Amino acid sequence: MSSITCVMGDPGSGKTRLAGTWPHPFWINLESDGNTTALRGGIKPNGIDVPRGNTAVASVVNVLNEVRGLKPNAEGLIEYRGSTVGSLVVDSVDALQETDKYMAVIPSTRYKSMDERGWGKLADDMWPFAVNLNDLPVPVVVIAHVREREIPGSSVMDVTWNLQGSFKITMNRIFSEILMIIISSDNKRHVLSQPFTTGTRRYTAKDRHGRLTAISTGGKVCIDSADGYPPNDVAAAITGWSGYAGS
Repeated sequence: MSSITCVMGDPGSGKTRLAGTWPHPFWINLESDGNTTALRGGIKPNGIDVPRGNTAVASVVNVLNEVRGLKPNAEGLIEYRGSTVGSLVVDSVDALQETDKYMAVIPSTRYKSMDERGWGKLADDMWPFAVNLNDLPVPVVVIAHVREREIPGSSVMDVTWNLQGSFKITMNRIFSEILMIIISSDNKRHVLSQPFTTGTRRYTAKDRHGRLTAISTGGKVCIDSADGYPPNDVAAAITGWSGYAGS
């Protein structure tokens, strides 16, 4: 079964560049110019731009369903829309939810404000996206932004999804890996693969199948590099793709 990975972090933390290390990424893009720095050399990855309208979720689900019917070759690659594809990147899930909220839920005649019915419709709208991430022929990366939330009765802030409503709970369930990118005090980037707490922050992360165990120390993997682009180690460990140099 192909991996379903979420890459999370603050703006500028390196989410896009880490996702770009997945094999032959095909971008499903909802962010304005969000993938222009994904690959070394200023090469824009193959993909499609999804218009931010009331059919955005349906458009993304349609791509997932089209890909589901394709058979990978011996190298684990598929041919889709004129591109050789080894993975899908959804950029980003919060842009997808935000688009549906403001372009589909709120403007509808029944949901003039985000009352209980509105939140219910938003969750219902996003559910097909979550379901259709499963059983794809290539690995999937979903990019997500983060926000800080107060933990009742604690001075520690919870650093987790920048999502709204019950879909946050769904997100925790569907991913085999949740990778949180943090920047340490010495300005180096690390991927968290396990929940991590400091004196002031609690970070969401997981590695359900232990795929990163061999390359992590204390649930952290350093992805820093001289040119600002992470090595392929994390993607190689998760996808098991044999096409990386040295595999």
